[in-house]
Amino acid sequence: MIEIPNGFFYADPEEWKEKIEPGYRMEYFYREMRRRTGYLMNGDEPEGGEWNYDDQNRESLPKNHPVPEIPQFEPDEVTCEVIEMVEEYFPDHFGEVDSFPYAVTRGDAVALLDDFIEKRLDEFGPYEDALKSGDYKLFHSQLSVYMNNGLLLPKEVCEKALQAYENGNARLNSVEGFIRQILGWREYIRIYYETMMPEVREANHFGFTEKLPEMYWTGKTRMRCMSESIKPVISEGYSHHIQRLMILSNFSNLTETDPRELNRWFWFAYIDAYEWVELPNVLGMSTFADGGVLASKPYVSSGNYINKMSDYCKNCEYSVTKKTGENACPFNYLYWNFVDKQRDTFNDSSRVNFMVNMFDNKKSDEQKEAIYKSSEEFLEGLSRETE
Repeated sequence: MIEIPNGFFYADPEEWKEKIEPGYRMEYFYREMRRRTGYLMNGDEPEGGEWNYDDQNRESLPKNHPVPEIPQFEPDEVTCEVIEMVEEYFPDHFGEVDSFPYAVTRGDAVALLDDFIEKRLDEFGPYEDALKSGDYKLFHSQLSVYMNNGLLLPKEVCEKALQAYENGNARLNSVEGFIRQILGWREYIRIYYETMMPEVREANHFGFTEKLPEMYWTGKTRMRCMSESIKPVISEGYSHHIQRLMILSNFSNLTETDPRELNRWFWFAYIDAYEWVELPNVLGMSTFADGGVLASKPYVSSGNYINKMSDYCKNCEYSVTKKTGENACPFNYLYWNFVDKQRDTFNDSSRVNFMVNMFDNKKSDEQKEAIYKSSEEFLEGLSRETE
């Protein structure tokens, strides 16, 4: 058999497979890849003196802050033909086909890369975790679609971003954060996938067995953060990483949903979802289903995080300031219910073990009882997918 190499990736999984185990984090891999490529390096030291600038990349979007739109393309003849075939052969398919704004040629994909570098890269970093009603792209590139299908190569994407920094057209924290997503995270999870398959397909650390909430398929819910995160998936097969991680996956865990059910939905839902990239992100990173091989803690939160990073809570029927009871934000009581039930996992992580202490020592018996009651009532009333 002849193997023909391609330029889809930087790293050879065979060189790294033995290192993928609990405790070997992406950050170690990323630093080594920076040294090997020379990206953002001054000799042996990282540009600016730091390996990453995450602490500068967690700003919420100011009100009325301008956001350049990503160019869209009219479907060509072949794309229109495929849309017609989908409607004919899969009339009950998930999602909509009325809008297909994506590039389908190499030339158009390169044009999108150039547009991102020129108009959005500079502010990508500060607002990469931000969430805004009605805008599910913000300063994100949406280029994962084209790197995963081969219309763009990661090397050309990274090197154009580096050139923008060197020319003074993009700030360091934005360029570093963008390159880390590609050279660090994208490469690392591909190696993880090659190492952990096929057993990881059935990973379910918490032993959850509930079906996926029906709202993931319909987008119908009183929870504004969930509806805002699901609507663009239904219409265009896309939402950015914070919606995927801290809302959709967070809610799945807090509602004790089988992570394999969520994994199936992600695979159906996203235009950039190839199994090698989608499965590690869902079963490794966002649901902690692998028990901590990929992530160092469960990525769950209360409504406070969503309120800090978005404008969703301002127009929600639920109150983010209310912790329990009728019309309280479900994320608030479900979070503490999760901490209590999964305390062994939390206690095993130095990053989040203090949350168990907070629940035990800071919550009164009355507050704990209200958390249990609100969680039980919400979960019992939650519409789930049927067979």
